[in-house]
Amino acid sequence: MKSLRNRIMESDRLQCEVVGSEDEETAETSSSSSSSPHPCPRCIRSSATSGSKKNLSLRSVLPRTMQPLIVCFLLQFLLTFAQGQGHGGPDQGAIPIDERQSFEVYEGQPIGTLVGEIEVQEGLEYIFSTEPAEFQLNRRSGEIRTSMVIDRESLTQDSFDLLVKSTPDAKHLIEVSIKILDINDNYPIFGQEVIQIDFSENDQPGTQVILDTATDKDINENDVTNRYEIVSGNQDGKFRLVLLDDTSIPLLYLENMERLDREEKDFYQLNISAQDGGDPVRFGYLVVNITVRDYNDNPPVFDQSDYSGSINETAPIGTSIIQVRATDQDTGNNADITYKILDDEINQFSIDPKTGVLRTLKKLDCQRQCDDDTPRCQTKTCFVTVEASDNGQPAPQQAQAYVIITLIDENDHDPVINFRYFPPTAPYAMVDESATQNHLVAIVTVSDDDDGINGETSVEISKGNELGHFTLGNQFNGNVFTIQVAGKIDREIIS
Repeated sequence: MKSLRNRIMESDRLQCEVVGSEDEETAETSSSSSSSPHPCPRCIRSSATSGSKKNLSLRSVLPRTMQPLIVCFLLQFLLTFAQGQGHGGPDQGAIPIDERQSFEVYEGQPIGTLVGEIEVQEGLEYIFSTEPAEFQLNRRSGEIRTSMVIDRESLTQDSFDLLVKSTPDAKHLIEVSIKILDINDNYPIFGQEVIQIDFSENDQPGTQVILDTATDKDINENDVTNRYEIVSGNQDGKFRLVLLDDTSIPLLYLENMERLDREEKDFYQLNISAQDGGDPVRFGYLVVNITVRDYNDNPPVFDQSDYSGSINETAPIGTSIIQVRATDQDTGNNADITYKILDDEINQFSIDPKTGVLRTLKKLDCQRQCDDDTPRCQTKTCFVTVEASDNGQPAPQQAQAYVIITLIDENDHDPVINFRYFPPTAPYAMVDESATQNHLVAIVTVSDDDDGINGETSVEISKGNELGHFTLGNQFNGNVFTIQVAGKIDREIIS
């Protein structure tokens, strides 16, 4: 501000205040000299006619009573003029502007691009009152050209208000306004290039997740538009974009078109484009990674509907019998399976809740399974129902399976033989020597508490029938046999 004030004072050659005295009074001269400002060159008058340098004196060009008023006026003028040189151009009320001219130039132009030409007056040269870094002025022709490649987006404002003045005297003042026009030199950009969002597979169609809209450093028609598009990753049409542009700030949403099945596909990657309105059009892109969160929509499934196992009847307590296994298509807690036994009335078995291994808790007591078509019973078997339950929320899901456990016989029982005589009250079998062939003497029943082949028996007459008077028959099948007369019996010969 001080240099500008000095230049104006110099260019206008204002009269400075001089205080002089032609008197030879030493006191008055000394007092006046010590308190008066230095005279300017124009105020120095030479007394050449006197022929003596000692007679050189300073003379005021104005009456002494007017000098303080003139000084105040000059100070006020300089202060007002300096205030008019702030940001945004001169104060029109503080300095008389002879002309006002406006120019426009596109950003990004090469150095030396012609911005405009001010109207100059013949015989005068022109300079910027404050030299801008972006422009240069031809002092004689008045041409204004760029002195750098201007980037509009890097400026604090997109216009310049400059003051051009004639030199050496500021007789001609021109206010020049230069507007920097935008070109489409920027792409739309999103706040992040890649974002992570998620949908639950339980979300209903129409569920929305908000996305950030794009921005563009360009303005007007070159700014970002409301044209957003999913350009890849949506081949099956699971998603769409919803833009609300009737708000103060446009809102962009990603919406699912149908319920998502995590077990079918648990991850999607969409590429979303934003478009500006420039020519040529520029695009910005946003990658959206979508994770489908699991919902407990699948129950556990056993790898078999029925399991069968066997164990020796003499096996110690805690012996493992069989392992059941179930899986769940869900994830996390929704697929974390726990096993338990549902119906073990006499508490003979235990199951590991995590591994599904079935074990004995005591010596087993299983029932024989008998076939109605035969008099024999099958091996001893136990039936157990096991359950697999997940730990899903809001409610767990379950599945059941049956386990058939067969006891393997140890052959720890002897066969038992029972006889039925005729007559039944007889203590032993009796036969008359006159009995005919095939006469029934006794019925033999054989039993064995062992199972399987260990319970199968065979019967023969091992002693006392050396003469072959009797035969052993199996007319009733199973373990029931008959002893019959084989031929004529002669008591006298036998006895």
